[in-house]
Amino acid sequence: MTQSYLNPASILEQLDLLHNNMTAADFGCGSGYFTLAVANVIGSGTITAIDVLESALASLQSQARIKGFTNIRVVRGNLEAVNGSTLANESQDLVLLVNVLFMSQKKDAIMQEAQRVLKPGGDLLVIDWKPGTTLSPRKGYLSSVTDIEAITSTIGLKSIKTVATDAFHYGLLLQKS
Repeated sequence: MTQSYLNPASILEQLDLLHNNMTAADFGCGSGYFTLAVANVIGSGTITAIDVLESALASLQSQARIKGFTNIRVVRGNLEAVNGSTLANESQDLVLLVNVLFMSQKKDAIMQEAQRVLKPGGDLLVIDWKPGTTLSPRKGYLSSVTDIEAITSTIGLKSIKTVATDAFHYGLLLQKS
């Protein structure tokens, strides 16, 4: 995909795993760029949007209300803390981590939280900035696909496939054993 920036609908089409009635969590959802796209696809399923910023969650709630979504739940949480998502163990079919990891020195803690809440066979979609591109942040804690695979392989998440994103990001789909 060579579009100018992330296109959630195009990215989600590649996954071929979203279905009605599924449970999903958008870790570090921000104002809901991906949350809204997932909510649109999962129908009567539920997506839990988690962020540390109240302002981001308020913005998402407003957008969801305007667009008529009733399957989005917002939660203020700290994903770097044990049980910081507030979700139950093995409760999610899918966890999304989009443009979150580059901001954290505690990538392993965030990945462990994702692994904890995923059902066996559940999927983790990681999308983050490629180091060294013209738009990638100069400050932060950028990591490569290899870095992410090294962290996740030690906690029972295996790499399934790469996901086409744009020129500035990488996408990786992982699955819980």
